[in-house]
Amino acid sequence: MTKFLICLVTAFSCLSASAQSGEMKRITVESEIAALEESWAAAQKANDASAIASLLADNYIEVLPDGSLMNKSQVLDDAKKSKYETIELSDLKVISFGDTAVVVGTFDAKHSDKDGKPLQDHERYVDTWRKMPGGKWQCIAEGNTILR
Repeated sequence: MTKFLICLVTAFSCLSASAQSGEMKRITVESEIAALEESWAAAQKANDASAIASLLADNYIEVLPDGSLMNKSQVLDDAKKSKYETIELSDLKVISFGDTAVVVGTFDAKHSDKDGKPLQDHERYVDTWRKMPGGKWQCIAEGNTILR
């Protein structure tokens, strides 16, 4: 009976440690993705297209609020031309699923377009991140909608 109890306690300890490890990994992934989102916003504000490029997968696609699409090269071209005064991310919610993570948040910005026209954005967005074979997280897709 004593051996059985020792085995049972050991089994529960292992299960508990495994569950805690999984929870810590999820929290770490969520923190890492949130930090990448903030890095993207900082690079966008600094017009640093090369920093943004490293965050986006080669086949990245973005759905704009009007339903049009932009690929990675179009996003990078736009990043070089836009001039941001402010960018604020809020209400970030990161949900991870193994090597994939989804972010829902709000994006508020004051900026000007390539012609100097002042713009103000207030959008909800969804980003999908994928851990690539080399271990690096990259955004594979984004969708935006205007908040009123």
